[in-house]
Amino acid sequence: MFWGTPVPASPGGRIIEGHEADIEDYPWTLSLLLHYQHYCGAVLIGENWALTAAHCVDHGFHENLAVRAGSTSKSIGGEIVDIIHVHMHPEYDPESVDYDFAMCHLAVSIRVPGARAVQLPQSHHPIKDGDIAHVSGWGTLEYDGISPDNLHAVELPVLDRRECERIYSERLTERMFCAGPLEGGKDACQGDSGGPVVIDDHLAGLGPEPEPGPEPEPGQEPEPEPGPIPDINVRKL
Repeated sequence: MFWGTPVPASPGGRIIEGHEADIEDYPWTLSLLLHYQHYCGAVLIGENWALTAAHCVDHGFHENLAVRAGSTSKSIGGEIVDIIHVHMHPEYDPESVDYDFAMCHLAVSIRVPGARAVQLPQSHHPIKDGDIAHVSGWGTLEYDGISPDNLHAVELPVLDRRECERIYSERLTERMFCAGPLEGGKDACQGDSGGPVVIDDHLAGLGPEPEPGPEPEPGQEPEPEPGPIPDINVRKL
């Protein structure tokens, strides 16, 4: 599942049936750090601007936030830059998780080799059923597992809107779309919340807040399923 309530000490996140990735292939992917420890995902949208999920930064500890850029590892390498201000989307609703975006103003411009800003979406570039969404992050690889040190990625098909509405009913807003195979098995799960969801080399959305589901039976893992992703194409940033 994709939705739920974040816990500041443990952001979670899983990329299931994905693959290990190199930051050179996903150069806009950032590790959002709380007290200089990986906490959530983020995406570079300008030399000194990052975008992440509002639910990742609504805890109020903004003076303790930073990002790591240009590193495949979440713990070493690249460049660490402090965040000096967080701009929450004015219409962010923590109950419905609508408008789940926050812009982070970085203390200095990111210059490290291997990092570059993602292309932002254009109004003439709509998300279509069957588009392939590329999700990257440092989420755990199995249920209740340990977050890997190296970046992972997964490719997920965009789900038909009507099917998405059937699954998520009232929880789905006009600012969300679904991605993931109906048969399950391949998933970004918590997507490393706040991390990039890229379609055709343009930012399409962010890894959403996970939704708690029923506890799995002993020895079993919960079945991944398509989940709603905040659609940046219709956000007012």
